[in-house]
Amino acid sequence: MRTLLLAAASAVALTAPALAADMSAPAPAPYVKAAYVPPPFTWTGLYLGAHGGYGWGRMTGSDPTGATPDSIVDTKGGVAGGQVGYLYQIGALVLGVEGTYAWADIKQSMALGVGTATVKNDYIATVAGRAGYAFDRALIYGKGGVAFTRDRADATDGLGGTSTGRFSHTGYVVGGGLEYAFAQNWSARVEYNYLGFGAQLETPSSAGGLVATPMNVSNKISTVTFGVNYHLN
Repeated sequence: MRTLLLAAASAVALTAPALAADMSAPAPAPYVKAAYVPPPFTWTGLYLGAHGGYGWGRMTGSDPTGATPDSIVDTKGGVAGGQVGYLYQIGALVLGVEGTYAWADIKQSMALGVGTATVKNDYIATVAGRAGYAFDRALIYGKGGVAFTRDRADATDGLGGTSTGRFSHTGYVVGGGLEYAFAQNWSARVEYNYLGFGAQLETPSSAGGLVATPMNVSNKISTVTFGVNYHLN
């Protein structure tokens, strides 16, 4: 009997720690798959894109001698090009810089006797700073900087006389727009720009009896464009 009691006591002593350990161990937590939470949207980063729209302007030509009244020509036509820039967001404030280049067909043709005369801006380029306020994925912004364009003047009198000129101008651009990020890396925008180019002496070359007189030409252009940007952030 004593032997049986000792054996039973030994068995209880050996199993008690194991039972205590099993009782104190927590039950394993059930596996729960975490839902994906996308990172917060930011305008910070490099972007590139394309744009297209419509432009209209007014060229004013003044006789350097003052002998004839000013000549005013209203122009209009399409624009299409691309842009590249960088934005940096600080809270809701968004700052950046952008360069654009666009082919342009902003022009006007006029009768010249039995011939024609055409004036045209054949490209528009800008380098401008941007500053805006972000409402999450919506961005309202303004811009301002340097603008470049080229005036083209082509004329024929219908009798073999011709006149041709190509004149590059540097001026300024001010504008603004609204941009909306419709996907994590894509945004669309609408933008208005006003470009001013001061008076510059233009003297077209002529041949065949058509005489082109020098003129001080200034130019004001407005554009409305729609664009899409891809953000590399």
